[in-house]
Amino acid sequence: MRRKRSRGTDGFTLIEMMIVVAIIGVLASAAIPAFVRYMRNARNVEGVHNVSKMADSSRAYYEAHSRFNLNGCTSVTCAAAAPPTPSLGAWAVCQLHAGVYPASYTAEFKHAQWQKLLFQPEGNIRFEYYFYGYNHTNPASSYAYHRAYRYSSCNAGKQVVVRAWIRISAGAPVKQGPYLMLNW
Repeated sequence: MRRKRSRGTDGFTLIEMMIVVAIIGVLASAAIPAFVRYMRNARNVEGVHNVSKMADSSRAYYEAHSRFNLNGCTSVTCAAAAPPTPSLGAWAVCQLHAGVYPASYTAEFKHAQWQKLLFQPEGNIRFEYYFYGYNHTNPASSYAYHRAYRYSSCNAGKQVVVRAWIRISAGAPVKQGPYLMLNW
């Protein structure tokens, strides 16, 4: 025998549906900012990792050649710098490519100074990289400087800078950093 259903007892009421939607909205309002912060921090890891890799390469270069400069200079004091790479500036990347350098810019890391450092970033490039090596007859005055730079938000214009140094201490290269500076 079939049971007769009364009208209005099946399904959810409008009030119940509105409560569920409100709960989902509250949960989303808490989760979305946390997710955005997580993604921003993940992008910054690229700069920290690559600057650390550059500093390790500089230290290895110093240990092999007893100098930081990569151009073979043998005068009393000399310096060498790898050009800021990729050459398309960080602000232009924000405007033209939403903050990610196109794959074609990885070819710029074939420059001789970068090749001597054995450095080329992997994957998407979001930072502009810079290296400067200074050699002095007094080894304690010699150093290597490494920097990565990008805009954290292409709209707000806030910057992210990662820096690391290699200094000579007791005749051996010592790494300092990388240091991450947000909204600089």
